[in-house]
Amino acid sequence: MHALATELNETLQNTIVDALLSDVGQRMFFPKGIVAQSAEAGQKATRFNATIGMATSNGQPMHLSDIYNKFAENSFKPSDLFSYAPGGGDQQLRNLWKKQMLAKNPSLAGKSISLPIVTAGLTHGLSMLAQLFAQEGDTLVIPDLAWDNYELIFAHQVNANVLTFPLYNEAGGFNVEGMKQVLLSIADKKARLLLNFPNNPTGYTPSKVEMAAIA
Repeated sequence: MHALATELNETLQNTIVDALLSDVGQRMFFPKGIVAQSAEAGQKATRFNATIGMATSNGQPMHLSDIYNKFAENSFKPSDLFSYAPGGGDQQLRNLWKKQMLAKNPSLAGKSISLPIVTAGLTHGLSMLAQLFAQEGDTLVIPDLAWDNYELIFAHQVNANVLTFPLYNEAGGFNVEGMKQVLLSIADKKARLLLNFPNNPTGYTPSKVEMAAIA
C-alpha cells in the first residue's frame, strides 16, 4: 500500500469512515505531485507559476473571444473560466458551498467536516462512493421504487448485494418498518442505506414524523 494511503488510514483509524471503507477505499490517496503543486502554486506563486502548461496573455489564459463574450460583461475573468479545472472543484465555490450547507443545517455547527467535492454529475458521485465504500459481499438497501442506476453501480460495478423494501406502507406513507426489517435481516454488522428525497421516480417526500422515525 502507498505510504500516503497508509498515512490516511492511520488518521481515520477508529472512525465511522474507517469502518465503512472498501479495500479500494483504503488504497486511495490524493497524490502530492503536479496536481497538488498546481493548487498550492495558485495560492502562493505571485511571481512565476511553472506547474502547468497554459498559454497566457496579459496574465490571463488565452481564449476565444467568441466564447468569452457569451458571458455577461465583467462577470468573470478569463482565469475563472479557461484555466485548468482544479481537483475537487473550484476552491471559492467549495468554500461558499460549505458555508451554505452550514447555514441550512444548524446541527452541523461546531462539527469538523471537509469541503464539498465537485463531481461530473450525480452518477459520477455515486460511482465514486460505491468504489470507496462498497465491495463484493457488502449490502446496499434501497426502496423497491428507486433510480435504476443505483443497482447498476452498486451491484454490477462493485458486486455488492442490493436488497429492497416496499417504499409505501398500507397507509400510503413511507415504509419505515419495511426498511427496518430489511436492515435487521442482514447478517453482517454493517449495511449501506441509500435514500433520496424527493424520491426518484415517485417524488415522495416523508413527513417530519416519518423522517424522525427513519432516523
